[in-house]
Amino acid sequence: MAKLLALGQRNSNHSLSIERYEAGIYKYLKNARDFKDFKTRIEEQLCKLGFSHWGFAQLDLPSHLTISELVGNTHESLLVTYLSDSLHEYDFLLKHTKASDLPAFQSDIASWIKKYPLKCTEFDGFKELLALCRSFEYKDSYCIPLKSIGGHDNRVLFSVNAQKINQEDFRKRVNVSANKLHVLGQVINDISRIKFQDDLNGSIQHYNQLVRAKRYTLLFTMVKNDLPVNLAADKMGIATSTAEKHIAAIKQDLGVKTNYGAYDKALKLGLIS
Repeated sequence: MAKLLALGQRNSNHSLSIERYEAGIYKYLKNARDFKDFKTRIEEQLCKLGFSHWGFAQLDLPSHLTISELVGNTHESLLVTYLSDSLHEYDFLLKHTKASDLPAFQSDIASWIKKYPLKCTEFDGFKELLALCRSFEYKDSYCIPLKSIGGHDNRVLFSVNAQKINQEDFRKRVNVSANKLHVLGQVINDISRIKFQDDLNGSIQHYNQLVRAKRYTLLFTMVKNDLPVNLAADKMGIATSTAEKHIAAIKQDLGVKTNYGAYDKALKLGLIS
């Protein structure tokens, strides 16, 4: 009986501690002067929990996995490649967020794929995503699916990432702070909707502009140097299939059928120089 009472007391104290943490973090983040200060305060709180890199994304559902909001401090070049190469379409963490409320490690999904190595586009795309993350020294990610605030059916993904931390140490940090991370994600979700909705609405546009710039650089490289798409792709360090998608997207956006037609129209519009 004494052990049961002691266990109950510990659970009660833990719940009270989480409630106090939520109240404190809500007040602290709500007092942010602007969106930049809001993100700085998030990073301060994550640093206290032993994490440095994070991401917050809203997914437009149910028809397709489209990211409508994207903030955090993940390496910008990684995110531009992630979006420009359409790797979000193969990101099983996003698929998990769409279907589940349970947190998940990227490494667990990777282990499952390694155990059951099916030959399909989705698996190959996810492996390419893992290789991209490793190239920036992101060893793992922990994602927390959340429901979007405001009565929408959309879903939100809050994640923390392990850069230059081995997976074992990263898991230990997550296990120690899992409840606080979930609270922090929910508070970010709440306050960003109340106070910084306009900033969230424009958050993806910055990355979309960088993606467009990357595509037009490819077009410029092809036409100016009279290179076929595969050699231009090699020159830029991207896959030929990705380069073909970029050129097809440019042609569709500009309403033209040829590479030279796209180049000429892009020049006239000031999209390349």
